[in-house]
Amino acid sequence: TWLEVLSTINSENREDMFSNYFKHILASPEKIILFNLDAIFEIFLQVDSQKQQILITSIKIVFDRLDQESKRKMNLLAPDSAKKLFNF
Repeated sequence: TWLEVLSTINSENREDMFSNYFKHILASPEKIILFNLDAIFEIFLQVDSQKQQILITSIKIVFDRLDQESKRKMNLLAPDSAKKLFNF
């Protein structure tokens, strides 16, 4: 899957990509619907655990770089399953 491929690219590039996703979601929260997070999350759960951990680490790094207001907004927008998995 594309998530498996994503786990193999350079961490800086991966973090840039996740950062761009976060920026778009924060700027236009309605876009989160376009990402179909439930389907992405289902695919994510099928990825090898080592690759999952690589992706989780990158997402967490990007989240941790957000300012407090952006973190608050992401917490409001993220599904509970994602918040639990990524420890938001």
